[in-house]
Amino acid sequence: MRTTPSFFALAALSQITAALPSPAQQVAAPALFANSAVPVEARAVAALTHIYICKDINWVNCSNQEVQTGVCYGTNSDWNDKISSAGPDRGTTCVLYQNANCGGSSLTISNPGIADLRGVNFNDKTSSIRCS
Repeated sequence: MRTTPSFFALAALSQITAALPSPAQQVAAPALFANSAVPVEARAVAALTHIYICKDINWVNCSNQEVQTGVCYGTNSDWNDKISSAGPDRGTTCVLYQNANCGGSSLTISNPGIADLRGVNFNDKTSSIRCS
């Protein structure tokens, strides 16, 4: 039996297809956030950006988190209702939400952010975040 070039092409294609991520696979959320896995197909169209969040006013006790635009991230227990300063990357807008799943009262911020969330009555109230 003689093997044709088209057979090799078909065999190679089947190996590539088998390696592609399936819709059921999930992308892990950054360590700061909880319960925020994102389907792989959603990640492919989302851009990456950052939000700088701090437990204290005036940018003290902070973490710079990489996030995907359009994705709602819930804060983990170390950060839930403890954010006192927040600011996204230039060109990014983020919405801080009082409740989980990007619900409840909200505050929209853009770069350079807000060094003291007490001034806008949102100190220690953030439970979830979505950036765009």
